Amino acid sequence: MVTKPKILIVDDDNFMLQFVRAMLDEETYEILITKSPADSLSIIHSKRPDVVISDIEMPGIQGTELIKVIHEINPQTPVIFISSLERDGLKQELIEAGSFGFISKPVEPEKLENMVKRALSTINRAA
Repeated sequence: MVTKPKILIVDDDNFMLQFVRAMLDEETYEILITKSPADSLSIIHSKRPDVVISDIEMPGIQGTELIKVIHEINPQTPVIFISSLERDGLKQELIEAGSFGFISKPVEPEKLENMVKRALSTINRAA
């Protein structure tokens, strides 16, 4: 039996959670979602997602802090950030934190799908 790649989406905005979920083919991926960055850590421990898609600005923990914890759990997990935040130095800060990529809002479905496929191909080569 072939298992679908697991994609975890973390965003405190329910609309964005559902919007990003709708962009990804649920026939191709197992989609996991949470509004809580804290809950995402237990999901990462228990479900071991192949890719994490996360907002940057969330209550409790910022994306740059979240990625550090994700990589402590599994350094190979690609993390893709989606945000409308465009401050100077942000992309460089995310790269230094170990981000796989960054997509600005509004999100283009094709761009998201291509980035997820590229992220999955990196872990498949490394495995």
